[in-house]
Amino acid sequence: MILLDLRMPGLSGIDVLPDLRKAVAEAGLIAMSLIEATPYRRAALAAGADEFICKDKIDTDLLPAIRRVAYARQAQREMVEDKK
Repeated sequence: MILLDLRMPGLSGIDVLPDLRKAVAEAGLIAMSLIEATPYRRAALAAGADEFICKDKIDTDLLPAIRRVAYARQAQREMVEDKK
């Protein structure tokens, strides 16, 4: 599970996400930012994040997001195993 801040010094998490997704395809990726605007959320999800959470709501939203991503990743692994 990777938690990625979308605003980093000298980097944009939106730009990092596609390469990160390729490098660790099996990992769950949760993007986070102080900016909760819908276009920003959509951009993060389109770039490869599994979930997006706002830092202002991290206390209540992080654990449920981790659970959703973990369950989804587990389901994907089981589907792959079933096809073998």
